[in-house]
Parts: sequence; C-alpha cells; structure tokens
Amino acid sequence: MEGYSVALFIADQERRDGGLRLFCYDSFSKNIDENCRLAPGEGLIGWVYREQKAIVVKNFDNDTSTLKIYTKNEEIKSFMAVPLPGKKGVLCVDSKKSYIFTEDKEKIFKQISIIVAKYINKLKSEEEKINLKNLLECSLKIDDCLFFSNGHHHMINNIFQIIFTYFNTKAIIMYFFGSKKYLFSMIDNVITISNNTNNSFDNDIIPICMKNRKTICRNKINTKVSLFVARYGNLPLTNYLCIPLFSLQKNDNGCLMLSKKGDLSWQKGEVQFLERIARKLFLILSNENAGRL
Repeated sequence: MEGYSVALFIADQERRDGGLRLFCYDSFSKNIDENCRLAPGEGLIGWVYREQKAIVVKNFDNDTSTLKIYTKNEEIKSFMAVPLPGKKGVLCVDSKKSYIFTEDKEKIFKQISIIVAKYINKLKSEEEKINLKNLLECSLKIDDCLFFSNGHHHMINNIFQIIFTYFNTKAIIMYFFGSKKYLFSMIDNVITISNNTNNSFDNDIIPICMKNRKTICRNKINTKVSLFVARYGNLPLTNYLCIPLFSLQKNDNGCLMLSKKGDLSWQKGEVQFLERIARKLFLILSNENAGRL
C-alpha cells in the first residue's frame, strides 16, 4: 500500500472513558509516540473508534502531529483508518503520497482488520505480539505486489519471496488448473514456473485438500514414521499447510502448499492470513485464465 506507517490501536481497559492505546506499529518514522493513548473521538483515530466508521483522507494537508501518533510533523499526505469488528480497536495506515488509498485498498484493509480482530483476543506473549506486527507488515507488502507488480510472473515471485521471509518457509508450491495449467514452486528461494503439473506429490494430500475444499494443517510430523509426510520430488515436507483454491463460477481450481523450516509450527493467525492471500492470488489467475504469465 506504499505506507509510511501502519499502527494498531486496541481498546484500553485501564481507561474509564473506554479509549485506545497504541498496541503495535511498523514505521519508517523515528517520531512515533510509543505511549500514545487516545480518548474516544480524539483526533481522526479516536473518531473512527467512537463512530465505528472507516475514514480515508486522500489529500491530508494538516500537521500530522494532530494524528497524535507522531511527536513531530511527518508531512503525511494520505491517511486511512478502519475500526476493528466488535469495537476492539482501530487499524490505521498513512503515506507520504497523495491519493494513494483507493476504494479497493480500503476493502483490503477492512479484510485485514477482521483477521486482526480474531487474532488479537489470543495474544498472550510478547512473541505473539511480534507475530501480529509481522503479519501487518507482511500484508501491506503483499498488497503492494498485488497492485503494482509488472505481470503475474513478477507478482508471484515477489509474493513468494515475502512469504519466505516472514513465515520461515522452506518450500512453496502452487497448482493452478484453469484453461491453462501451471505449477509455481519456490524451493530454497528459487522460483520455477512450469506447464507440467505432473510433478506432483507421492501421496494423496493435494487431491484430498482439493476434493474436500478444506485447509489441511500438519505440525511436527515425524518423517520416519508418519504417513502424513509429503514429498515434492526428493524433498520431504513436514509442518505443512495445504490450502484449496476453487471457484464457484468456473471450473478453475488448484492448491497452495507451504512447508515450514525445521520444527516450526503454523499459528492460527498465519493460517487465516495465508488463506486470504491464496484466494487473492487464485482470483487474479482465474480472472485472467493465467494467460499473461
């Protein structure tokens, strides 16, 4: 989204007025007020929380210290904020470019807020807080790829690179079956795109996932004894996530499979996030019939 800062405010249980406190953020700025607290209706962020309505300022021409999150003016040109469902907080993002936040980006940001709201109730440690911050940062970078990549090959390569970085994956494999068939794979950070979809797994995990249209998540699989180990060529895949891709209007379908490094496990928030990204990738490929790759 070409954002300068993204911030998550949550309902402050310590305030009698039911205000907000800054929970986590990611920013290029060194002037973030990490102890920022807002009353309902205070500034644009407080207004979004009180009214439970999203706001998009396409040409922000005020001193950005009025946003309360900055201690100094940062010459912000665009601002967007959406309330979290259930009055749990506010998610906001800004940019140093004018007219950068479109209606489509607002819809995407609202989808992110739904995921965050579900995830935030289960945060119990500083590590989980960092995971949430990483998800927000990753989401903005992937959405930039969806809007600004030069062709599908470039888009998929960039998104796979981001997933590799943020989710500690050792392999990503994506099948697409439409008017044309494609196999996208990234192993050890090297991407391959092929029309040969016969290079499949040596078990039934992919067909089962596609048939049942349900995500399969396996953590901490013993490669020596488990029947659930998947193999892509000579590469054993454990701790994997298998997401079905399908269209109700077309015959297009497919599957996205990701495998973690070592004994790392998939977290629920990660699964929900990647399901959203997988659906977006599939819809883009399906609408174009993969014809421009």
